[in-house]
Amino acid sequence: CREMLDILLEKARDKNLNITPYHCSLAEYAGEGDHDLAVCVFTTMNYILAEEEMRRSIQKLVNAVKSGGKILFDLAMLDAMRSYNRPIPGGRRKVNIESLGDNLYNYVEDTNGNMNGEPFSYHDDFKIRYWEARDIQAFFSERGLLCQQIAEQIPFHRTFLVIK
Repeated sequence: CREMLDILLEKARDKNLNITPYHCSLAEYAGEGDHDLAVCVFTTMNYILAEEEMRRSIQKLVNAVKSGGKILFDLAMLDAMRSYNRPIPGGRRKVNIESLGDNLYNYVEDTNGNMNGEPFSYHDDFKIRYWEARDIQAFFSERGLLCQQIAEQIPFHRTFLVIK
C-alpha cells in the first residue's frame, strides 16, 4: 500500500539510500532491466490468482533486474490458509479463509480494537491463491534461472531468492 512505501522512503532517506519504489501490479510493471533488486514481500505474489498472470509477472520481474540482479520474494505456506479469531489490544481480529477449490481462497477480515486510545475497525475481503513452491520455481527455471528457498523464518511464509 502507498502508506508502507512512504515509510520505506522515509527509512531509506534516514540511511542516505536512493531507492525508487513502484506501486503497481507486477503484470503492469515495465522495468527497464536496470534494477539491482526487486522485492515482493508480505505474500504479495499470493494475490496473483491465475497461472498465466503469474508467468507474466515473473517475466516482468526478470526483465526488471540487470544481470547479477536479485529477486527476493515470499510465498504463504498452505498452513497460512486457515481461519482464526484472536484478541488484539482492545479488540478482536477475525479472519475467515474459505477454500474455493484449485488452491484459490476467499479471505474476509473483520478487526476492531483500540490504537493510541482511539477505537478503530477494519474490514477486508479478497481472493488469494496458494502457490506450490515447485510451480513458482519451475516458472523461473523456464527462464533459465534458479529460484532457491532461503528462509522459513516468518511463520507460515517461505522466502526465495533468484539471481539473474
